[in-house]
Amino acid sequence: MPDRSLSIQGRPTDDQELLLEAAIGSPDVARAAWSDWQERNELDDVDFGAQRLLPLVYRHLVELGVDDPDLGRLKGLYRRSWYRNQIVFRWAGEMLETLRAAGLETMLLKGAALSTLYYRDPGVRPMDDVDILVRSEQAEAALDVLEEAGWAPVTQVPREVFLTVRHAEEISRPDGARVDLHWNVLWQPGRDDSFWESAVEMTIGGEPTRALCPSDQLLHACVHGAAWNPLPPIRWVADALTVLDGASDVIDWERLVAQARARRATVALSGELAYLSERFSAAVPASVVEELSSTRARLHERIGHRAAQSPPGPVTTLGVVWDRYRRLRDLDTPFPRPRSFLNYAKQTWGFEQSRQLAAHATRRVAAHTLGRLNRRSKSS
Repeated sequence: MPDRSLSIQGRPTDDQELLLEAAIGSPDVARAAWSDWQERNELDDVDFGAQRLLPLVYRHLVELGVDDPDLGRLKGLYRRSWYRNQIVFRWAGEMLETLRAAGLETMLLKGAALSTLYYRDPGVRPMDDVDILVRSEQAEAALDVLEEAGWAPVTQVPREVFLTVRHAEEISRPDGARVDLHWNVLWQPGRDDSFWESAVEMTIGGEPTRALCPSDQLLHACVHGAAWNPLPPIRWVADALTVLDGASDVIDWERLVAQARARRATVALSGELAYLSERFSAAVPASVVEELSSTRARLHERIGHRAAQSPPGPVTTLGVVWDRYRRLRDLDTPFPRPRSFLNYAKQTWGFEQSRQLAAHATRRVAAHTLGRLNRRSKSS
């Protein structure tokens, strides 16, 4: 029998799929899925990735009139999520006000936008922080403004480095407020002009801002969700299905394909849309999946996608870095074009000399190999 505690290449496990069905399925499907999940699991033992689905499960079961002794505990998780999100939304409003006062444009990404525009309930999607996007060319100005207001990057990486090798940086204040500041929508570098042009208006924390249009929101949920995460990133399934359910009549499938091709994200998007269609009967046109799948993908795109789906290690990290390097070199992006892969790799890991990079790589490979040997010896 397969181990139900493990997922394959970022896919939810069987038990996690049952939770997803309990959270967003049709009445009969949701009731049966919740019953099946309870037979095989205990609330006390649920992994944290699946735990983040439970507030959504609670709301759906209540809407369906399900009478269950676990509803009281689920309600507690929902109320905690609602309270925590109010704090996160306040952080967002404060940062947005600071940026707006400086004349900088903003956009809300991920959970806060989804919670407001699609879930329409601030308690069903737990969040630890909020993601705010500024235009790529305004990133440095935004950081200057925020630092003057008491915010500071969490890492000690020089600004000129993380602005080049990353798409976002966690910003915090002494009072514990945390926000992820983005200057690119996706980790795959590219120009975000089309995202900005089609953005929709919204408000959070009393401050006006914008969010991705439904087609771009679906793209973001799928491509972002395809990456490995130490917390099982299964919420992307609920996010994508909720967008599809709430905006199926306005999703521009031609735009979705074009955006994925422009970003060289067809491998990730085709796989995730196919999974949603096959496993959850999502309303995704078969022609869209076929069009994405038939798009010629570069070798670096395939390697980078596979590496991004795997836990960090010397080989997988190298694959992700090489993929980003090729994108920066080949595509029209607002970021500096790297001179060589060696220089870009040194910049990514913060080394000034090649021998430092070589020594770092040797240590990583040795540690990774030793870890694998130890795990094998313990299992034998």
